[in-house]
Amino acid sequence: MLDRKYLGASGLLLGVFSASVLADVTLYAQANLGLLFADDGTDGLATLVDNDAGASRFGVLANVDLTPAFRVGAHAEFELQYNPSNEVDLMGNDHIVPESSRERHLSIFARGTWGKVSIGRGDGASNGNLQRDLSGTSLISFADPERIGGSISFQDANSTDTLTIAESIRDQDFEHRYTRLRYDAPKFGSLATSVSYGRKGGNNVYEVGVRIGSQYEIGKMLAAAGYSLEDQDDGSVVGAARGNNITTGGSFSFLANSGVNLTLAFSIETDQDPANPDSKYGLAKLGYIRGKHAVSVSYMQNNDRALLDDESSVITLGYVHAFSEKLDLYAGYKVHSLKRPGVDFDDVSVGLIGARYKFQFKPFSNQE
Repeated sequence: MLDRKYLGASGLLLGVFSASVLADVTLYAQANLGLLFADDGTDGLATLVDNDAGASRFGVLANVDLTPAFRVGAHAEFELQYNPSNEVDLMGNDHIVPESSRERHLSIFARGTWGKVSIGRGDGASNGNLQRDLSGTSLISFADPERIGGSISFQDANSTDTLTIAESIRDQDFEHRYTRLRYDAPKFGSLATSVSYGRKGGNNVYEVGVRIGSQYEIGKMLAAAGYSLEDQDDGSVVGAARGNNITTGGSFSFLANSGVNLTLAFSIETDQDPANPDSKYGLAKLGYIRGKHAVSVSYMQNNDRALLDDESSVITLGYVHAFSEKLDLYAGYKVHSLKRPGVDFDDVSVGLIGARYKFQFKPFSNQE
């Protein structure tokens, strides 16, 4: 059941901005469902899921021009999933009935010639900078592979060791969304720069991100880089070392006019715990787009994420058909592998066939 506070917040935002004839209000939503089938070498499963690589959600974006050079607005977005694809396991622990909605964005902002300031829950300055992708296949071949099948565990018949996909590999895309103050500087050509400070799980978070996009005669390019620091000092021990968790990295994607495209990403996550090794992630994706069809093959690897000398990798084949502006159809298959000294984990295979339907409309677009 949808929490009343979220409905109230959305209604308030909509009411405030729709009261003005100058208001620009956009309502939007998407549903993203598919059939997931998986095998860990011992057990198998087929079930209906909500694809967490682009989860079902709804939201409202409202803004108004107070002057020709000054705009204020608000953004509210909530996720409501039916059996999330990253929470399904092979033990029958489905999550068929959504327990509640989850806010993705709940913030206000102001924009002028000096840039943009946002306050509230939303993207940190680097969020998404590991996920620049022009392949057209991110719905099924996402940079963060644990979004599909992340709770499925690796198995070894001769060992008690077990580890989920999510514990072994992820793209380490900085600090995601949290309550923050974010500043986006005016663009310098196609270069965009952002900084943010906020609180996440009781910790201070600092981020810096840069993004660039360019069009050339032979194609177009997207690139981004970022830095985040989460101060994990809980203050419980006076004089204790501050446990900073630091992530650095970026991504690059190029789409040629021929339809051939290449996407690369790399990140390092480190902290001050000598018992916890630095975690290194890399991605390489080769794809092809022709008309409404996009196909890609990708390889991702995450080293030392759970334990030193762990090597977790995944190969993914993905296909997306952009049927219309509102409807995308997709299918994909991937194989996860985990190498650990002294353990012989079976590979985990995961397939997903699904569709995403999205729409948006402006309820007050006929205002005079």
